[in-house]
Amino acid sequence: MTEHTFGDYVLDGRRRTLRRGEEEIHLGERSFGVLELLVENAGRVVGRQELIDAVWHDVAVSDDSLARAVSDLRSALGDDSSQPRFIRTVHRRGYLFVARLTPIEDTLPQALPDMRPRRRPIRIVLLLTAVGVLLLATAATVRWLDHRSGNLADSSLPEFNEWRLRALGPSPFTASAFKPAFAKTSNLLSVVAPDPHTDAHSIFLLRPDGGEPLQLTRNMEVRGPTPEFTADDSAIVFTRFRTDTKLGLVPDVWRLPLPAGSPSLLVKNASAASTSPDGRRLVYAAVTPTGTSIRIRNQDGRELEIAEHGFWPRWSPDGSWIAFTTSDPEGGEGNIHVVRPDGSGHRVLTNNPSQHYGLCWTPDSSRVIFASKSGGPTTLWSVDVAGGVPGSVTRGPGICTSPTMSADGRRLVFSYSHRRWHLFLASSADEAARRILVTPGVQAAALSPDGSRVALAEGAEGQSPAVSVIDVDTMERRTVSGMAASSLAWMPDGESLLVAAPAPDRKNDWIWQMGIGGGLPEPIMEGGAHWRSPSASPDGSMVAALRRAVNGWELVVRHLDRAEDRVVAQRSVIEAPRWSPDGRFLAWSGSQRPEDVDSGGVWTCESSGGTPRRVALDGAWPVWERGGGHLLFGRFLHHRGIWRVSMDGGSPELVRAMDSEMDGLYLEGLDTGRGCAPILFNLARYTVELYVLEPPEEM
Repeated sequence: MTEHTFGDYVLDGRRRTLRRGEEEIHLGERSFGVLELLVENAGRVVGRQELIDAVWHDVAVSDDSLARAVSDLRSALGDDSSQPRFIRTVHRRGYLFVARLTPIEDTLPQALPDMRPRRRPIRIVLLLTAVGVLLLATAATVRWLDHRSGNLADSSLPEFNEWRLRALGPSPFTASAFKPAFAKTSNLLSVVAPDPHTDAHSIFLLRPDGGEPLQLTRNMEVRGPTPEFTADDSAIVFTRFRTDTKLGLVPDVWRLPLPAGSPSLLVKNASAASTSPDGRRLVYAAVTPTGTSIRIRNQDGRELEIAEHGFWPRWSPDGSWIAFTTSDPEGGEGNIHVVRPDGSGHRVLTNNPSQHYGLCWTPDSSRVIFASKSGGPTTLWSVDVAGGVPGSVTRGPGICTSPTMSADGRRLVFSYSHRRWHLFLASSADEAARRILVTPGVQAAALSPDGSRVALAEGAEGQSPAVSVIDVDTMERRTVSGMAASSLAWMPDGESLLVAAPAPDRKNDWIWQMGIGGGLPEPIMEGGAHWRSPSASPDGSMVAALRRAVNGWELVVRHLDRAEDRVVAQRSVIEAPRWSPDGRFLAWSGSQRPEDVDSGGVWTCESSGGTPRRVALDGAWPVWERGGGHLLFGRFLHHRGIWRVSMDGGSPELVRAMDSEMDGLYLEGLDTGRGCAPILFNLARYTVELYVLEPPEEM
């Protein structure tokens, strides 16, 4: 990042500061990341999706997070969106940095601490097929709201693994809509989608069985947690943001009367409101200078704080419980909690801290369904209000967020972002790469020791999970197991695999060993723990894998002949452990999210134990070069590419920028054969749709 001046400001990418004279202007990591990318591309329109992909990697957020970051920037810079001096909004495209820049220094940073979150990209593109409904009159709105199902089905629900999954559509609109919410007394859905004329995120109504969407809000940005219908479906409550002189950018709860009213402010400094089933009380997340708490407001204006910290509260259909999460939807781990409306009975339903993005109740108020990023992509889970082990609702690749269940309990709708993998193979990190495969539903890929085969953990939606092996020369693919693997690695002999896959009771993932020629898999790391990311030592006598711990992950080495475990490292986030060619060291990476600064970067440690050492401040998926003296790893954002760092210290150097053929794809992993020749690049492209889970027709 070049250090630049613009106006009275100095942007220093090396120190990650923004200064005006002697004053340092405070910016959040995400706002700084947006400004940095805009400045580096001054004079070029930077698309909304490009900004989201760069700054919010691996965090399930939407365009509203970008709008909030830009608003924060304008507030910090004293900029005006109507007469911009620095950042101009380019309608339907993105943002343009318009100020004149003066470069001070023109050198690449050395080991830039690039800890900003980056979300797996979710593309929100509203097709103009919806334009024709934008001028519908009030009478049309009334006809919409009169289309109701009326009768509620039996509240007893079958297991979700018996339900069928399909995309909600086929309307093109459903590929641009997200944050779905069912009406309380019908199968009508409210969704958030971009207004085709202004790009502002607006509220629409649609029927799950088809038909054109109906736009309810215009010229106001609907942001924050999913909007929700009131108990009698007479209104929708939603969140939008404003700038507060003391708190900065803060949310407010607004109320939109139905069928065709005008929005009005309901509660200041609050978000994620939910009304009680009798319609007399409102629960919401209150924003204060010290944090976010859960409060209830009565009709007479009196308030009761029922939890000191929490987000996304939702009232149970029978009115007896309020569920919420202690995970900030914008990034941060927490658990699912329930509490009585009078503040009693508070208990924690999960004991596995994770980032959450959305929750809802089943119609009988017996279970909470929530989106959780626990040891992999964000998927949906279900937990009994009485407690117990959460069960998975969705599995496999993709990101599932914002669940909502219909009043009759027959439909569970959620936002689903899925990826199509593009695998490239090169003889070395700096040689030209060739694309060998494009396929959906890949969870992980690994290159065999001799580089002749690629193992895939597959499980596209609508398809059965499988572990497959592909011959690189002939591209012949064969299935070696039907296990739903989340990660995998080759054993040194090239004839067997290590896979992380569900235990027989499906409560945790174990590490299994399986031959690629057939035979039953054998568990080698099991018990009551959750395991992932195995890696075999060069002689095959030991396996390193990650085990979920109370406050993060442990990197564990197991001697296979003695079934003996040794904890090598413990961090809040550990990913992609790899053995050095001589077996003396292990390398791994951490998260690039700012909540995990102490875990971020590329690390090494002696496999026998000792103090871990960070060799690069940011990056992911380290692999060893021949001889073990250097590590290769991937970087994201505008420094994206393959980098090399010496085990003896020093600054990382760029080995390979992403090829033009790879432009628009997002690095998801690296792997090598023995001695780092050849190298496998795993890249992905993401799309978002609304999906629905429904029981079989005969149920």
